[in-house]
Amino acid sequence: TELGGPPVTRPSHRGLGTRVIERAIRDQLDGTVNFDWREEGLVCAIAIPFNALVRAQPIVASRT
Repeated sequence: TELGGPPVTRPSHRGLGTRVIERAIRDQLDGTVNFDWREEGLVCAIAIPFNALVRAQPIVASRT
């Protein structure tokens, strides 16, 4: 949730960042994304099924 910034308006098109977020959540995690463009700021709700989180493998950086 964004608050305290300048007034926000809904973009006229979906940009690359929005499409990447939507596809990653939907296609990789079987989830949903909702962007609610309010004048006082963007509210983004992301829902991911628990099963998708359990099967996801953590990314571990190797230190050599």
